[in-house]
Amino acid sequence: SELCESKLNRLFAPKHHCNVGEVLCNTTKFYPEKEIKKILGRNRRKFEPLSGPVIEPGDLVQMPQIKNSLDEYQEVNMCRTRTVTVVPKTGFDVDMKLRYIVNVEGFQQALTYETCLDANQDCFGSDLLPFDYKTLCKQTYNIVRLVSLSEAGKLEYGRFTVPSNCVCSYKKERLF
Repeated sequence: SELCESKLNRLFAPKHHCNVGEVLCNTTKFYPEKEIKKILGRNRRKFEPLSGPVIEPGDLVQMPQIKNSLDEYQEVNMCRTRTVTVVPKTGFDVDMKLRYIVNVEGFQQALTYETCLDANQDCFGSDLLPFDYKTLCKQTYNIVRLVSLSEAGKLEYGRFTVPSNCVCSYKKERLF
Protein backbone atom coordinates (compact mmCIF):
# COMPACT_ATOMS: atom_id res chain seq x y z
CA SER A 1 0.00 0.00 0.00
CA GLU A 2 2.84 2.38 0.87
CA LEU A 3 4.58 1.53 -2.42
CA CYS A 4 1.37 2.24 -4.42
CA GLU A 5 0.87 5.56 -2.62
CA SER A 6 4.49 6.52 -3.30
CA LYS A 7 4.06 5.74 -7.03
CA LEU A 8 0.89 7.87 -7.17
CA ASN A 9 2.56 10.79 -5.45
CA ARG A 10 5.35 10.69 -8.06
CA LEU A 11 2.74 10.51 -10.85
CA PHE A 12 0.93 13.63 -9.64
CA ALA A 13 4.04 15.70 -8.79
CA PRO A 14 5.28 17.45 -11.97
CA LYS A 15 9.01 17.31 -12.58
CA HIS A 16 9.17 19.47 -15.72
CA HIS A 17 8.20 23.06 -16.43
CA CYS A 18 8.58 24.88 -19.75
CA ASN A 19 10.58 28.10 -19.30
CA VAL A 20 12.48 29.50 -16.36
CA GLY A 21 10.71 32.59 -15.03
CA GLU A 22 7.24 31.62 -16.28
CA VAL A 23 4.63 30.75 -13.69
CA LEU A 24 2.30 28.90 -16.11
CA CYS A 25 3.06 26.42 -18.87
CA ASN A 26 0.80 25.26 -21.75
CA THR A 27 2.80 22.10 -22.42
CA THR A 28 4.68 19.70 -20.23
CA LYS A 29 6.26 16.26 -20.45
CA PHE A 30 4.42 13.36 -18.86
CA TYR A 31 1.08 15.15 -18.27
CA PRO A 32 -1.19 12.49 -16.68
CA GLU A 33 -4.18 13.24 -18.95
CA LYS A 34 -5.85 9.81 -18.69
CA GLU A 35 -5.64 9.80 -14.90
CA ILE A 36 -6.94 13.38 -14.68
CA LYS A 37 -9.92 12.50 -16.92
CA LYS A 38 -10.77 9.55 -14.64
CA ILE A 39 -10.55 11.68 -11.48
CA LEU A 40 -12.55 14.46 -13.16
CA GLY A 41 -15.20 11.94 -14.25
CA ARG A 42 -15.76 10.95 -10.62
CA ASN A 43 -16.03 14.63 -9.57
CA ARG A 44 -17.65 16.12 -12.68
CA ARG A 45 -20.76 17.53 -10.96
CA LYS A 46 -18.67 19.46 -8.43
CA PHE A 47 -16.10 20.91 -10.85
CA GLU A 48 -17.85 21.11 -14.27
CA PRO A 49 -19.31 24.60 -13.70
CA LEU A 50 -15.72 25.88 -13.39
CA SER A 51 -14.74 24.97 -16.95
CA GLY A 52 -14.21 27.89 -19.36
CA PRO A 53 -12.52 31.27 -19.26
CA VAL A 54 -11.09 31.94 -15.81
CA ILE A 55 -9.78 35.47 -16.25
CA GLU A 56 -10.04 37.96 -19.09
CA PRO A 57 -8.86 41.57 -19.42
CA GLY A 58 -11.48 44.02 -18.16
CA ASP A 59 -11.32 46.22 -21.27
CA LEU A 60 -13.17 43.50 -23.18
CA VAL A 61 -16.26 44.48 -21.17
CA GLN A 62 -18.03 47.46 -22.71
CA MET A 63 -18.94 50.02 -20.07
CA PRO A 64 -21.66 52.56 -20.89
CA GLN A 65 -20.10 55.94 -21.64
CA ILE A 66 -21.47 59.45 -21.89
CA LYS A 67 -20.38 61.27 -25.06
CA ASN A 68 -18.60 64.57 -24.63
CA SER A 69 -16.33 66.85 -26.64
CA LEU A 70 -13.21 64.96 -25.50
CA ASP A 71 -14.24 61.80 -27.41
CA GLU A 72 -12.35 63.01 -30.47
CA TYR A 73 -9.01 62.16 -28.79
CA GLN A 74 -7.84 58.58 -28.94
CA GLU A 75 -6.57 56.87 -25.80
CA VAL A 76 -3.09 55.31 -25.91
CA ASN A 77 -1.50 53.13 -23.24
CA MET A 78 1.63 54.52 -21.64
CA CYS A 79 3.24 51.06 -21.83
CA ARG A 80 3.22 48.65 -24.74
CA THR A 81 1.45 45.37 -23.96
CA ARG A 82 0.77 41.99 -25.50
CA THR A 83 -2.40 39.97 -24.88
CA VAL A 84 -1.68 36.36 -23.98
CA THR A 85 -4.09 33.42 -23.70
CA VAL A 86 -2.96 30.25 -21.96
CA VAL A 87 -4.57 26.92 -21.15
CA PRO A 88 -1.92 25.81 -18.65
CA LYS A 89 -0.97 22.21 -17.84
CA THR A 90 1.44 23.08 -15.02
CA GLY A 91 2.01 26.11 -12.87
CA PHE A 92 3.64 27.33 -9.71
CA ASP A 93 1.12 27.98 -6.97
CA VAL A 94 1.42 30.88 -4.49
CA ASP A 95 3.75 28.72 -2.38
CA MET A 96 5.99 28.20 -5.45
CA LYS A 97 5.12 24.50 -5.60
CA LEU A 98 4.89 23.11 -9.15
CA ARG A 99 1.46 21.53 -9.71
CA TYR A 100 -0.58 19.98 -12.49
CA ILE A 101 -3.48 22.19 -13.57
CA VAL A 102 -6.59 20.43 -14.87
CA ASN A 103 -6.92 21.19 -18.59
CA VAL A 104 -8.18 18.22 -20.58
CA GLU A 105 -10.70 17.71 -23.36
CA GLY A 106 -14.11 18.63 -21.95
CA PHE A 107 -12.68 20.68 -19.08
CA GLN A 108 -10.54 23.69 -19.87
CA GLN A 109 -9.52 26.67 -17.78
CA ALA A 110 -8.34 29.46 -20.07
CA LEU A 111 -6.61 32.62 -18.87
CA THR A 112 -6.27 35.78 -20.98
CA TYR A 113 -4.14 38.61 -19.65
CA GLU A 114 -1.77 41.39 -20.70
CA THR A 115 1.99 41.39 -20.28
CA CYS A 116 4.42 44.29 -20.55
CA LEU A 117 6.52 44.34 -23.70
CA ASP A 118 8.85 46.87 -22.11
CA ALA A 119 8.83 45.85 -18.43
CA ASN A 120 11.07 48.01 -16.26
CA GLN A 121 11.54 50.53 -19.08
CA ASP A 122 10.38 54.16 -19.31
CA CYS A 123 6.72 54.76 -20.14
CA PHE A 124 5.69 56.50 -23.36
CA GLY A 125 5.86 60.27 -22.93
CA SER A 126 8.14 60.19 -19.89
CA ASP A 127 10.26 62.93 -21.50
CA LEU A 128 7.34 65.33 -20.95
CA LEU A 129 7.62 65.08 -17.15
CA PRO A 130 9.82 67.34 -15.03
CA PHE A 131 13.45 66.13 -15.00
CA ASP A 132 13.27 64.87 -11.39
CA TYR A 133 10.49 62.34 -12.14
CA LYS A 134 11.10 58.81 -13.44
CA THR A 135 8.50 56.52 -15.03
CA LEU A 136 8.51 52.74 -15.21
CA CYS A 137 6.35 50.13 -16.95
CA LYS A 138 5.54 47.45 -14.35
CA GLN A 139 3.84 44.07 -14.66
CA THR A 140 1.00 43.57 -12.17
CA TYR A 141 -0.36 40.23 -10.95
CA ASN A 142 -3.56 38.65 -9.62
CA ILE A 143 -4.12 35.46 -7.70
CA VAL A 144 -6.63 33.12 -9.33
CA ARG A 145 -8.08 29.82 -8.18
CA LEU A 146 -7.68 26.97 -10.65
CA VAL A 147 -8.74 23.35 -10.35
CA SER A 148 -5.49 21.45 -9.93
CA LEU A 149 -4.21 18.10 -8.76
CA SER A 150 -2.71 17.44 -5.35
CA GLU A 151 0.27 15.10 -5.09
CA ALA A 152 -2.17 12.54 -3.68
CA GLY A 153 -4.21 12.69 -6.91
CA LYS A 154 -7.17 14.66 -5.57
CA LEU A 155 -8.82 17.60 -7.33
CA GLU A 156 -8.59 20.83 -5.37
CA TYR A 157 -8.58 24.58 -5.85
CA GLY A 158 -5.03 25.78 -6.14
CA ARG A 159 -4.11 29.46 -5.85
CA PHE A 160 -1.85 30.65 -8.68
CA THR A 161 -0.21 34.02 -9.30
CA VAL A 162 -0.80 35.14 -12.89
CA PRO A 163 0.05 38.34 -14.75
CA SER A 164 -2.91 40.70 -15.11
CA ASN A 165 -1.77 43.86 -16.90
CA CYS A 166 0.97 46.43 -17.35
CA VAL A 167 0.87 49.79 -15.58
CA CYS A 168 2.93 52.96 -15.81
CA SER A 169 4.15 54.12 -12.44
CA TYR A 170 6.26 57.13 -11.57
CA LYS A 171 8.41 58.36 -8.71
CA LYS A 172 10.24 61.54 -7.81
CA GLU A 173 13.98 60.98 -7.86
CA ARG A 174 16.30 62.39 -5.23
CA LEU A 175 18.70 64.75 -6.87
CA PHE A 176 21.21 64.88 -4.01
